[in-house]
Amino acid sequence: MISIELKKSMNLYYDERADEYDEIYTLGAGPASITDPNAYKQDVIKVKEYIEKQNFKGVVFDVPCGTAFWMPSYYQNAEKIVLIDQSENMLKKAQERAGTLGCLPKCQFIKLDAFQIEKIKVKPSVFFIGFFLSHLTLKEETQFFMLMKKKIEKNGRIVIVDSAWSDERARKRQKEGRQIRKLNNGTTFDIYKKYFTAGDLEEIAKRESLHISIEYFGKAFFVAVLSLV
Repeated sequence: MISIELKKSMNLYYDERADEYDEIYTLGAGPASITDPNAYKQDVIKVKEYIEKQNFKGVVFDVPCGTAFWMPSYYQNAEKIVLIDQSENMLKKAQERAGTLGCLPKCQFIKLDAFQIEKIKVKPSVFFIGFFLSHLTLKEETQFFMLMKKKIEKNGRIVIVDSAWSDERARKRQKEGRQIRKLNNGTTFDIYKKYFTAGDLEEIAKRESLHISIEYFGKAFFVAVLSLV
C-alpha cells in the first residue's frame, strides 16, 4: 500500500522535475541506476524504432504523458492524441514538444489523474503507457488495467514502455520498493518504483487475459504490446 504522503511526494517530484526529466533519455543522467549512460541512450534508440513500427492510428491516449518524449515516434499517423498528466509542468513541456512537431491541432492536453480516464468521452484505439506501471502497486496495476480494458476500442492496443530489471540495474537498485530521488538542485523526494522482467510481463498478460508481444527488452527499457485475446 502506498501512503498518501508517498503519493504526494511522487506527484510533486515529477512536477518539479519536468525541466530535467528528459536527461535520463538524452544523457543517461538524473535518477540513472545503470552506471553506463550509453545503456539508456542505446535503449532510447531501440524503443523509438519499435514504437514507430507500431504505426499508431486513430485516437491515441498518452497517459501519463510526461514531457511527451516519445511522441515524435508515433504522432505522424494518429488522428487525435490525448495527452493526460497530473502535472501542469509536464503538460507544458508536452505542449511545447507538440508545437515543435507541428501537431498541436490534433492534440488535446488534459490535467487529470490517470485513474480518471473514464471521464474522457472519446475512446482510444491505442493506449501508450510510458513509465507508469512501475509506480503502481499490484492492486493499483490491476485497477488501471480494468479501466483501460473498459475504455479502449474493441481491437485496440496497449503499448507499454517502462523500466527493465537487468543485472546492470540490480547492482544499484532493489527490484521493488521505496526510493529517494534527487533533483539537480539537490531537493530530494521519496517515490515507489518497481522493475519488470519478461516473466513479469507475461504474468500480467495472463492475469488480464491479454495477448502480449514483448517487442524489445533492453538493459534499461522495454517495449511490450498487449491486446484483447
